[in-house]
Amino acid sequence: MGNSKDSIFGSGGMLHRLFGDGYEVREQQANMAVACAKTILEREVLLAEGATGVGKSFTYLSVSVSPLILEALRKQGHSGPVVISTSTKVLQDQLWEKDVPAILDAMDQELRVVLVKGRNNYVSLRRLREYHEDVRNKNVLFSTADIGSSALPLLEEMSAWVASSDGEFSNFNQDVPAEIRLEVESTANDCLGEDCPSFSACRYYQAKSQRASADILIVNHALLALHLANPKVLPRECSTFIIDEAHKFVDAVSGVFQIEITRSQVDRFFKVYRTRLGKLRDLFERDHEKMQTLSTYLNTFEKRREKDVEIADAFFADALEKVQQHALKTRVCSEASLRFGYDVETPEIHDDALVQVLSAYVAEGRQLARDLGSVLDREAEEHGEESDEATQRLRNLNQTAVEIYERLAFILSQEDRHLWCYWSTVSAVKQEKEIPSHRLLLKRTPIDISKQIEPLFGAANAVIFTSATLQVDNSFQRLRQQLGLPKADKPLIEKVYPSEFPYKQNVEIHLFDNVLVDRPYPSSKASQKEQYWVQQTALVEYYLRLRCGRALVLCSSNQLLYELYHRLEDVFADMRITAYRQFGTHRLKETVAAFKSDETAVLFGVASCWEGIDAPGPTLETVIIPQLPFAPPHPLTDARKSLLADPDDFFREMSLPDMLLLLKQGAGRLVRSREDKGVIAILSPRPLTKPYGRGIRASLPPGKIVRNPSEALHFYQEKLR
Repeated sequence: MGNSKDSIFGSGGMLHRLFGDGYEVREQQANMAVACAKTILEREVLLAEGATGVGKSFTYLSVSVSPLILEALRKQGHSGPVVISTSTKVLQDQLWEKDVPAILDAMDQELRVVLVKGRNNYVSLRRLREYHEDVRNKNVLFSTADIGSSALPLLEEMSAWVASSDGEFSNFNQDVPAEIRLEVESTANDCLGEDCPSFSACRYYQAKSQRASADILIVNHALLALHLANPKVLPRECSTFIIDEAHKFVDAVSGVFQIEITRSQVDRFFKVYRTRLGKLRDLFERDHEKMQTLSTYLNTFEKRREKDVEIADAFFADALEKVQQHALKTRVCSEASLRFGYDVETPEIHDDALVQVLSAYVAEGRQLARDLGSVLDREAEEHGEESDEATQRLRNLNQTAVEIYERLAFILSQEDRHLWCYWSTVSAVKQEKEIPSHRLLLKRTPIDISKQIEPLFGAANAVIFTSATLQVDNSFQRLRQQLGLPKADKPLIEKVYPSEFPYKQNVEIHLFDNVLVDRPYPSSKASQKEQYWVQQTALVEYYLRLRCGRALVLCSSNQLLYELYHRLEDVFADMRITAYRQFGTHRLKETVAAFKSDETAVLFGVASCWEGIDAPGPTLETVIIPQLPFAPPHPLTDARKSLLADPDDFFREMSLPDMLLLLKQGAGRLVRSREDKGVIAILSPRPLTKPYGRGIRASLPPGKIVRNPSEALHFYQEKLR
């Protein structure tokens, strides 16, 4: 970047002026900016790990909006917008609302920046109008009386709001119940396109039209993955991609190319089919011939609906039973742990009754199209717009039936198992001791997603992958394997930019050797398991008392969280601290916000809490990791063993690297600013006793390691007396 490097990152430079006296010159940030600029100008691929404190966001943003870079791209013929992708809508909003405006202001740049979100983030004017009318006419059944009583006032307020707004749900001043939102959001399979009477005012298409003329597009990983599947999502001219939180990108792509089906989706299909068929009939209320045809189909549907619902109920109940028995038979889980939910390979389900039901809807929809075809063709000459809308509604109706039929048929066929993994998730809806309730999700996921990612590495493209956690044991090998890199015709650059935070002075890392009992096997004796739980409970209590709460307990499973939380309930009461726990993703944002606002609290978390907590300051002073976060056996992981040259290398090439990445993320929750300090405690002997312990220690922040802290062990021994 030449002299511009100092003008942006040096003393008295752009960032110094932006942040004032609190700004510190960071050599690693400037070095990363140089690598980003080189990658963009020379059309390379860059893997850049920038530790917490480097300032990754401002680094790649300053390069993206640099007049020198943009002018050079235009001269090279790369006129499309720069695409910045991040893992969540929350991080998108942070870039859009805070970081990008600050950088543009500091650089005195005026660029067209567009925040890109999926269409279901927008209200559909037509669907809102039609649903509002149905509710007003009392033609809608709601799941609860509370939702029903509040629906009409909410829809009236939404109708007034959307008339003068961008129509994005996040800007509406009320929470919209899921069952209402599904009826009024913009959706591809109920879009009439240019035949829609509200097309010219459509909030989604208005937002989409801004993309082509943008200089910067801010997207999330799911949208970028959709663009790889369908290049119409983003402008075709896009050739510069910056992927932040890149450790989540592979999973996002995998999710986009996955198909799945649930009982609630089939329920919704029956409801949607009935509603759309009725809307189609209402469109021809003055035409007896078409009304008669559509009324006949509606009557047929009404007569069979109850039977079809019974068949769907029976199918999913039987499928859940088969999946559960398969999980027990293959020892994926035990009778005791079923209640916490699990993932398992889908067994063969020889029940085609529901497939036949859905197939009948497809056949009847095609017959309806034939029955109406000649009528619609004649109508097109006299009432073109009305006929176009009717034709589009009929296409959408049929496409909805085809989509859900094909989804179920593909999943049950279990074809091409070398390409696809067929698996099921059973999640706990309620966690009551007596009556657990579970939700079954049947899935088909691509085994090797590098093929889906390949379009990203076109010859004219420049791609930057960055995150605080990309390396495993000082190597990018795991990420390269997932992305299908390197490419023969694409230069690949790998860079690491360590943090400049004072970890040695501010952070202690407590590790234990064989003085601790290691995690027992499922087949271990009950007495051994109880000894382990007593040990872990006592040590967690010690670290909670160390700072009067102010702790994050990162659990590797729901079962571990449940066991520790309930064994410590009396401790919470005795200490008079508030204990929060994560239950799936339900109200996770609110739970984390409550924890962060309470300086004497503890949060027990799983999964997303390992990388989704940002709590600088005194709220968080201790991170407790009771078990190393090795992923439990998973059908998708097992299927992906086939991608290895030697499947016997699974532990070294996949299981261990994935654990180390998650451990690195979890340990990184403690220090989020230069002033943060505290303790990271790993309550497992493996970092000091296993051959791979060196890799574990290398994945932790460079703090002061304390082996077998005497105070913690003394507290534990006292508990045993």
